[in-house]
Amino acid sequence: MRKKGHKKGRKLRVVLSSLKLGESVVLHDVWLMRRNTRIRIYATRRTGRNGKEALIILASPLEGDYTEALYRKRWTLETAFRALKSAGLNMEETHLGVKRFENMLTLLMIAFAAVFIDGLVKIESLPIPMMKSRNVQRINILRYGYVNLLHDFWTNVKNEAAKPTQKCHVLWFDT
Repeated sequence: MRKKGHKKGRKLRVVLSSLKLGESVVLHDVWLMRRNTRIRIYATRRTGRNGKEALIILASPLEGDYTEALYRKRWTLETAFRALKSAGLNMEETHLGVKRFENMLTLLMIAFAAVFIDGLVKIESLPIPMMKSRNVQRINILRYGYVNLLHDFWTNVKNEAAKPTQKCHVLWFDT
């Protein structure tokens, strides 16, 4: 990266090496090498879910706060599609036509949202236990919601099956 008018740029790694955990910085008027384009770079150093430090770098021609909000929304979608593709659903193996694929994707996204929302509601009443060795949650929110919905479903089925059934009288008429 370099400032306009300078022939030699500084490496981003060198510029951001002094960034401490929990700090954020927005670099304005950064010019891309080999292009005459001005961008802003938003960088922050945070602790990831696995407990390790992570340096998050976002580059965009937009304002820094807006870039972070936009990236959060995009990351939610990326996470949803990763779950649909490789986390057991194997969408790529379906070999469906476009219309059927759209219908299946719509149904999967509705189910995904229902499971995710149920997981969030369940966390409020009963938090997910943490693994002491790695300081992470034992299961993710989606699995938590899925297990809860599955438990509720089978509990309802069992309760309905335990109810006494009404007798039905069927009459046959031969004509």
